[in-house]
Amino acid sequence: VQNAIRNINNIISKALINMNPTDQEAIDLALVDLDGSDRLTKMGSNALLAVSTACCRAGAAEKAVPLYKHIADLSCFDGVNLPVPFFNMISGGKRAPKSLSNLNFQEIMAIPVHAKSFREAMIAGIKLYASLGEVLMEKYPSFKLTDINEQGAYCPPIDNSEDAVQALCDAFEKAELGSVFKIAIDVAATSMVHPPEEGDDEEDVGIRYNLMWNNPDADPHILDAEGLNEHYNNLFESFPEAIVSLEDPFAANDFDGFSKFTLRYGESMQVMGDELICSNSDMILKCVESQACNSMSIKLDQVATVSDAIRAAKAAKEEGWGVCFSHRSGETEDTFIADLVAGTCAGQFKCGAPLRGERLAKFNRL
Repeated sequence: VQNAIRNINNIISKALINMNPTDQEAIDLALVDLDGSDRLTKMGSNALLAVSTACCRAGAAEKAVPLYKHIADLSCFDGVNLPVPFFNMISGGKRAPKSLSNLNFQEIMAIPVHAKSFREAMIAGIKLYASLGEVLMEKYPSFKLTDINEQGAYCPPIDNSEDAVQALCDAFEKAELGSVFKIAIDVAATSMVHPPEEGDDEEDVGIRYNLMWNNPDADPHILDAEGLNEHYNNLFESFPEAIVSLEDPFAANDFDGFSKFTLRYGESMQVMGDELICSNSDMILKCVESQACNSMSIKLDQVATVSDAIRAAKAAKEEGWGVCFSHRSGETEDTFIADLVAGTCAGQFKCGAPLRGERLAKFNRL
């Protein structure tokens, strides 16, 4: 952090003197040129992002318009659109402390697709979160309401996705919100990749997945891509019409697994690429050609500038994809991303659970 601050104060700031704050494209191009490295490692993507967003705020102030309106102008959109929030309700994988949960999937989320307004969506999300806490305490005596991760999501003692989805469905019923919500899952399947065993030929064996990768006390449950595809199918059949979005169902290098899954389910659900694309607009074309997914998650620290975030969102929209702006772990109370998701009319927003100040700050801004 201190190194990023030094770069901003001593190098980056001098390069931007006398530049027009409303010309975001020119500012961001100057930032990227100043760094000069392929992966923006010289100045650091976090330093560039901080300056890019600060200049965007300055541009809005110069024009005397709200930040989201300035971003809409930069995006060449006529209006703004509030997103559907993806509430992270149950967390597992690398997002949950091992002492609390062995759940193999990273996020089990509730999305209020039938809420009539963002305000109504927030009220429903808060009510559902409270009901889910009660459901989990009834199901798991050792669970406490304080068993949460840094995004505010509950981390119950669950080691399989079926039990997690069932708990959320039970909360829908308890809160009488079944007509409002659907379920989205972030699998983060790269975490489930099973390393080749001694003597294996990787080309012959292919990519394999261990469904019990996050439970050291359980026997491995190894599946190839086809087997994992069938595992998802069984999950969908167990909860018909409940699950409408799946993020990173296969590893980032498993284009074939993604493509076969999207061919099978892409008409009926959203298949979101995160690690597959890494917010890179150039990767969208490759994914379109291989039909690997039909939506993308955009994370600001992966693109490093506001212009690149806008470019990625527009490129995805031009292909008819869904666009979801996503928070990060270790968030602050900065609300820039809330204006960005509204100004780009992205339509979807991941920001954790309806809990904790750094998450609620963004929800409250919207």
